[in-house]
Amino acid sequence: EGVSLTGRRFFVPLIVPYLADDRLMLYAQRALLAYGERVLGTLRDYMDDPAEDVQLKHALPGCLAAVGTQQAVRVLLAFLQNHQEALGEPIIDALDELRRQKTDLIFDEGPVLAAILRETALAGRGHADFRLRRVVGLLALIYEPEDIHRAYTGLTSDQRAVRSNATELLDNLLRPEHKRDVLPAVELWLSA
Repeated sequence: EGVSLTGRRFFVPLIVPYLADDRLMLYAQRALLAYGERVLGTLRDYMDDPAEDVQLKHALPGCLAAVGTQQAVRVLLAFLQNHQEALGEPIIDALDELRRQKTDLIFDEGPVLAAILRETALAGRGHADFRLRRVVGLLALIYEPEDIHRAYTGLTSDQRAVRSNATELLDNLLRPEHKRDVLPAVELWLSA
């Protein structure tokens, strides 16, 4: 924490590895937050480094969400494009956290829709619950989160009638261009 008070970026590489340590993660995150947006490029470099520790990469999206700026949203959306398959959950969770806490942030629909299409393209290839959860998280970045999460709760119900009502709710919520890709995948996932 003292290192971050200096404001010198030289120390950032000394702090970042501690994000992978459960005992020290919050301290490291707090120290990095003191740098504000100036640390975003460095965090992006860590995420893009194929040799970097996977546990560290899982912690980076949460750190970016804590920065809480529009630039952090852009970096997270770029992470999603480049790392969706391996790290989609923590990235989508971080974006969802920002969406709920910072109502003034803008989530560019283009990258979000591209991520939805990547998930729906894999609809018949297993991991139905996993893919459905990701698509719901992504839809909540475009539509009212409470409505989308209400639909998800219904879709994951054990009762067929509740699932049917949830599918109808999605059908009513989604714009036609989104229905075309999402609803067939949802039907496929529910039948799995």
